[in-house]
Amino acid sequence: MRVVLGAVGVWVNVGLSAPLTFLNFATFSLLALSSPVFCSRYLKLTVYLLCFAFVSVLSFIITAPPEIARGLDAVFRVVFLAAWVGFASIYFRSQYAVERLRQFVRFLIGFGFAISVLQIIAAPDRFQIAGEVRAFGVSSHPVLFGMLMLLAIVADEILRLKLDRSKSVTDYVIRLMGLLAMTFAVAQTAWLMLAVIIVVLASYNVPRRLRGVSFLFLAGVSMGMIYALPWTRDLFSLFEIFTSFGEISSDVYSYHLVDNSMAWRVVNWKMSLSAAMPVWYSGFGPGHSEFYNYFGLTLHNMFFEVFVETGVFGLLFLFAIVLEITRCLRQSGHVGALGEVRSHRLFVAFSLSLFAACVLSVTLLGQTLLLTLYFSLLVIVTTPTSEMG
Repeated sequence: MRVVLGAVGVWVNVGLSAPLTFLNFATFSLLALSSPVFCSRYLKLTVYLLCFAFVSVLSFIITAPPEIARGLDAVFRVVFLAAWVGFASIYFRSQYAVERLRQFVRFLIGFGFAISVLQIIAAPDRFQIAGEVRAFGVSSHPVLFGMLMLLAIVADEILRLKLDRSKSVTDYVIRLMGLLAMTFAVAQTAWLMLAVIIVVLASYNVPRRLRGVSFLFLAGVSMGMIYALPWTRDLFSLFEIFTSFGEISSDVYSYHLVDNSMAWRVVNWKMSLSAAMPVWYSGFGPGHSEFYNYFGLTLHNMFFEVFVETGVFGLLFLFAIVLEITRCLRQSGHVGALGEVRSHRLFVAFSLSLFAACVLSVTLLGQTLLLTLYFSLLVIVTTPTSEMG
């Protein structure tokens, strides 16, 4: 139920999500302060998230953005995530709590699959992008829904390994439903993330003396596949960020065209960064990056988006958050039972795929449910089983 409450910000309108998120934050803060078992392992991560929220508040005050509700929503989402990390370090210290989370993840996959089927069959005209029917599921966009389903599939396997459960027919059925939901969403980002996960997991099984050769081989195959497939070939447009561009033509830089999506993203990055340079210290205000660019969309890059919205100080704390997550993962997972090691490796693989997606394809801070589940898994994976009751 607490996880569902944490996802309220995704499913209600912007005007309501801020106060509801603040209410959740107050609840979790009281729980954290009243608990003697708050785990200091995640204290730095919590502090960095709160510092990022504080910088967002300062940016909000300095810039006085036009959409007050949107700005407050962006601030409270980060504050909620900080409180959630503290709460998760308390709550997920028992196998019972981990089992409850696994039940919720399975419900999420089943519910997402059912909703996506209903959307495709019952109302295909209402769920189209560029003339293509795509399921939105329980999210605001098919790509975000596909990423959420992928994380749910990964989470189910991580929790199974952490609980040392044997595989069953139900496991395969649940994961098939998740993959079908991803298919209905036509979420290419989610499938590329899955490919990254498979490659990273495969690299763990390669002997150390062969890792250099295997890396070169995989890099060559990956580049060949990128060039061969029309919907990934446009990644080569990344090189345009080092060149100048002239007049913006809607025929060339149309985000409605899948085969040139990276081209308009690169142009969007350059234009937005140029516009934000004069206000490098504060940005344009939290949640307002799409108000100050040619396409009127988010930047599809979490680092650029944070800089445009909160300035250089927000960007520094975002780097600190990423580095702290990396530190938590590096200091755990080296010892323990086989299932514990495998769950750690799977989570690392997903983290790398999520990082790549948030640099090239999507924004991150607005995905409350995905981040809530991600931080819950971070706590579970980095907490030794011996510390769980």
